[in-house]
Amino acid sequence: MKNIAVINLLRLGDLLQTVPLLKSLKNGENVNITLICADIDIDIIADLGFVDNIVKVDLKRIANQFYKRSQKTFIADYNYLKEILDQLPFHIFDTVYNLNSLVLNSVLIDYIAKKEAAVFGPRFKEEKLIKDKLFSYLYAIADEKKESMINLSELYLSYLTDRKWSHNSAFQSGNDCILAKSRGKGREQIVINISTGDKVREFTDDFYVDLINKLSSFKKIIIVGIDQFKSESIMKRIHRKGNVSNLVAKTTIKQLYEILVESELFISPDTGTIHLAAISGVKILGLFNISAYYQLTGPYSNQAYFLSPDINCYPCEEFYQSCKNLDCRNFFKSEIVADAVAYIVHGKKEFFCDRLIFSKYHLDSRNGGYAETIIGKKVDNDLLNIRKFVKEMLFKVDTDFKFNCGNSIFWQEFVKIYIAGRREGNYIDLKRYIKENDRYLYLLELLNTELLSAN
Repeated sequence: MKNIAVINLLRLGDLLQTVPLLKSLKNGENVNITLICADIDIDIIADLGFVDNIVKVDLKRIANQFYKRSQKTFIADYNYLKEILDQLPFHIFDTVYNLNSLVLNSVLIDYIAKKEAAVFGPRFKEEKLIKDKLFSYLYAIADEKKESMINLSELYLSYLTDRKWSHNSAFQSGNDCILAKSRGKGREQIVINISTGDKVREFTDDFYVDLINKLSSFKKIIIVGIDQFKSESIMKRIHRKGNVSNLVAKTTIKQLYEILVESELFISPDTGTIHLAAISGVKILGLFNISAYYQLTGPYSNQAYFLSPDINCYPCEEFYQSCKNLDCRNFFKSEIVADAVAYIVHGKKEFFCDRLIFSKYHLDSRNGGYAETIIGKKVDNDLLNIRKFVKEMLFKVDTDFKFNCGNSIFWQEFVKIYIAGRREGNYIDLKRYIKENDRYLYLLELLNTELLSAN
């Protein structure tokens, strides 16, 4: 049996986006998987059989004694590190997947990986971050999300260099999960999440009141989230309270999963629970605005639909928004969202979608995951070609290949020239361009056999 460790110390949403990788590692293999994660309510991952063991790290405790120190001084003061290691079911692992660029992750790898172990992900060496191909790519597109067109879950899957996984099986419906119950036809229950981890992405109380009133024909509406004050304000102004249940801050992750399995639709901004919905198999309507880009951090599910702003500056930077009044958040009108619900649940024909784009996510074995526009501006074909090119490079079998794609400005320039070359069959000019820019010579490795052998 092969012992595998997966390290992801970020928030709930980031952690749930690793589930396709965990499931693919588990499928048909004699493996024992240990997940090392933050101290959050995530036992559902073990309950569903995606991992065998979960070891939780108290990041608040780490923050006090670790982040203000260097790697060397932390190892010297190793008491808490030893506590973490003592929780592990095995002292050493055959394979380690590191999914964060934190110093602590690198320290853990030094202790738990066999000398000959296969280690994937970034590492620290002499207090300097050494990025692999995936993290080099993520850093390069951090401020240019629209260039990516690749879901984060799929980026994690790029570590499976043997390609023994299927996009179609990355997520099944809740029927194959041990907590899932049978899905009855004609369920008229929807769940609405009113909270998000980033306040700038959050919609107003008025928006949710109007939306719930417009969806009052559903037999049952369940409100979830973490902001009790917000939920109480909303409940006071709902016309039909009899069919609305307020479960905000009243459920565990496991209980919320069970509710989602029995529901027709989940409506939510970009937050951790939207990825829990992807695991459950429920239909999803994601309301993505500001810096939340549905192509990158949307739920990795065939059942996912999205509403997103039709504006050139979307998505904006994570920690800086150029418009002070967050204009694109105001594009989301309750009547548009209600029409999208009718489209998803009842098969309503196309509707007016002013200043928003309505799209659906697809998973297939050829193209992986991608969002196809249903209403609104279509995705530029050039961007789809970029996506295919990047996927080809990320999924190369050569695990030592370094995808150091440089700064975002050059990356944009390079992919445009790449596409022009592909379209016109002008491969020689593309090679010459790269050769003339000495510091980008490594990009020759990015070109496929067809390109390199062109005459």
